Amino acid sequence: MPVFIMSLYRILPLVVALIAVAIVLFIIVFTTQGAEKAKEITLKVFWWLCAVGTIIFGVFTLYAIGDGREQLAWLFGSCLATMAILWLVDFVGMQLFKRKYQREFYIIKARKTKGHKKPKA
Repeated sequence: MPVFIMSLYRILPLVVALIAVAIVLFIIVFTTQGAEKAKEITLKVFWWLCAVGTIIFGVFTLYAIGDGREQLAWLFGSCLATMAILWLVDFVGMQLFKRKYQREFYIIKARKTKGHKKPKA
C-alpha cells in the first residue's frame, strides 16, 4: 500500500473524533439557542480547536523530527496537515457565514437599539 494511503488510515480516528464533536456541539446548541447561533458557535469552537490542534501537532512533529523518529514524524505530520486543512476550511466557512448574515445582523441590531437611545435636545 502506498505511504500516502497508509497515512490517511492513520488520521481517520482524528477526523471521526472531530466530526463527532461537531455533531454533538451543533445538536446541543441547536436545541438550546437555534440554528443560526448553533452554526456560529460551532464555527468559532472549531476555529479554536483547529488552531490549537495545529500548534500542538506542529510541536509534536518538530520534536519527533528532532528525536529522529521518522514514523512518528509522519503520523504527527499527517495530523498537522489535517488540522491545518480543517482550520482553512473553517476559516472559509466562517467568512461565508459572516458575509451571508452580516446584513441581517445589522438590521436586527439597529431595530433593537433604535428605541433604547433617545437623542438629547
